[in-house]
Amino acid sequence: MGIIVRTLSDNPNRVISSLNGYISKLKGSLAKPNSVKINFQEQGIILTDLNNYHDEALLELLIDYELIDINSDEEGYEIITVPNAYYEVKKKLEAAGFKIHHSELKLIPLLYVQLTPEQNEMFERFSASCENDDDIQW
Repeated sequence: MGIIVRTLSDNPNRVISSLNGYISKLKGSLAKPNSVKINFQEQGIILTDLNNYHDEALLELLIDYELIDINSDEEGYEIITVPNAYYEVKKKLEAAGFKIHHSELKLIPLLYVQLTPEQNEMFERFSASCENDDDIQW
């Protein structure tokens, strides 16, 4: 299983030491920087209201941008972009009067693994450790 952990610290040695401790409890190992990233695709995710647009009008509004997908339901649109189009698409939607409910650049796994109950429990402990660590952005 590959996990990407983002950190922000004035003391990288402390972060690496903490992560090594958390990961060793999982019986895992810390990989080299960016070695796991190949298993993820970065995407821009934007959730908006409907803003009285129909699907064709939204496509026309965003035709000049590189989109991965557009999904809609009764609550609004989910627009998925390539990373370098994310901010421009978000600005275009806001200028057109869309209310942005949520937006983020997100790493989407390309592969999924089924965890055993024991592995799931260990991952939950790892996740809790990361959430409680001020240097880790979980």
